[in-house]
Amino acid sequence: MLIKEFKHGLKKVLNIFIVFLIIPLIFFILRLFPVLDYFSLSVKDYIDIIVFFLWVIILLSSILLGTSAFESERKNNAFEYMLTFPVKKLKLIFYKFFPRLLILFSLIIVYEIFYHFSFYFIKTSLFKPLYFPILIILLFILSFSFSLFEIRDTMALIVFFTYIGIFSLAFFFKRHLPLLQKLHYVSPFFSGFILSLFFFDIFTILGIIFTFLKFDLSPVKMHMKKFSIYLIIPILLSLISLFIKRG
Repeated sequence: MLIKEFKHGLKKVLNIFIVFLIIPLIFFILRLFPVLDYFSLSVKDYIDIIVFFLWVIILLSSILLGTSAFESERKNNAFEYMLTFPVKKLKLIFYKFFPRLLILFSLIIVYEIFYHFSFYFIKTSLFKPLYFPILIILLFILSFSFSLFEIRDTMALIVFFTYIGIFSLAFFFKRHLPLLQKLHYVSPFFSGFILSLFFFDIFTILGIIFTFLKFDLSPVKMHMKKFSIYLIIPILLSLISLFIKRG
């Protein structure tokens, strides 16, 4: 099952690569044929282009890999078949989670190598070699937590308020944690955003684990209600934080 999930995740990432690496590939071909090279790109420029597109690809992959974990079961109504596996539900979650995390780590390593030779993005917080991997892993965990349900209607509304809560809490941390102002590695807001993501990840990952442990063939809406309970507290706290003034 690990191999199957790894192949499924890899297919998702390759689809993104095909779309977003077309432009860097064109630039590469132009460099091979100087007569066609109207852009006069240097090696430095080309590396920066690769870094940017890898950044976009990995960012989208973290979300897509997470939300698609239970995609085949949802589309094929195969939850009944999955639940008949002689495997504990916690292991099923691990089989879904680990291969996708491994793919992300592989992509991050490639990104880190290219970033080392980058020049343009070296001072940008979102591209930092320590901050970016943490951001990607936290986004993946958050997205994975929503994968049990299709992101539409009620679930889409829950996801929307979750991200509103994440940004609200990030602003709260930025305003009320003086330590973030002293960090030189990344900006205070992005540091607060990381803390906010981590806070929400705790609730969402607990939500999917405990929801899936009790998952059966009952209507999906029943399980969605159980899952949403784990998000009520962090969302409410984050929205309340908007009205707390700095002392």
